[in-house]
Amino acid sequence: MNKYIYPIFLFLIGGDHLVAYWYISFTMLLFLCFPLHNMFIKANYKGQILILAITLSISLIVQRPPPLSLLSIQSLIYFTPVYLFGIYCSIYKESMYSFFGAKEYLFLFPFLIILLLQTYLGIEGNAEKNFFSYEGIDSILPQKIFLCLFLIVWLRRFEGFDNKYVMLLANTSFAIYFLHGYILRLLYIIKEHLEIEEFSQPLLIFFASLVLIILTSILIATAIKKVFKDNSSYITGY
Repeated sequence: MNKYIYPIFLFLIGGDHLVAYWYISFTMLLFLCFPLHNMFIKANYKGQILILAITLSISLIVQRPPPLSLLSIQSLIYFTPVYLFGIYCSIYKESMYSFFGAKEYLFLFPFLIILLLQTYLGIEGNAEKNFFSYEGIDSILPQKIFLCLFLIVWLRRFEGFDNKYVMLLANTSFAIYFLHGYILRLLYIIKEHLEIEEFSQPLLIFFASLVLIILTSILIATAIKKVFKDNSSYITGY
């Protein structure tokens, strides 16, 4: 039971049988909450702000669940304010574009400040903990929200831009999410095999690795698409 059956149950139900597939069990719960999301959409402006403030405050304390757990409900609690905030931005996007027009730096600055504080304090990776334990306030979520707001406003100027490579990146973005962990792990194995402790040019290595991971993920996704045709969406989301 403990050696085989319980781990299999955790892997399949919790989504930990493959890197990033925890998202599947979580998003199924998210979609089941559609009636609540619909109520949020129909709420007035003040009601939406109140709901966002409450859910975000809870998320900052709850944080993400640790790997190999069945706490998809914890992921639901953690990411719900992000999903609701996406709905909110979609509803008021024209007002947001009009007000923040060329002021997207107002979102970039707090993102950079939080990032610098995390670096200074040695905080790296996602904050993960058990549901009922208290381990401080999560800093990743607000950091990423500010980054998303910056990108939403900044990228609006490119809405009419038509490029086949950008379209390919957009179409395979879901597959990149599912595949990038394997490629990243392979790079770590190569680094360990070459006995590299640290890089002399870490920033250059970061951007080179970023490009390599994205391009390799796209190549794998398109190859799977050619082999499995429409059924590839069940494997990589593309």
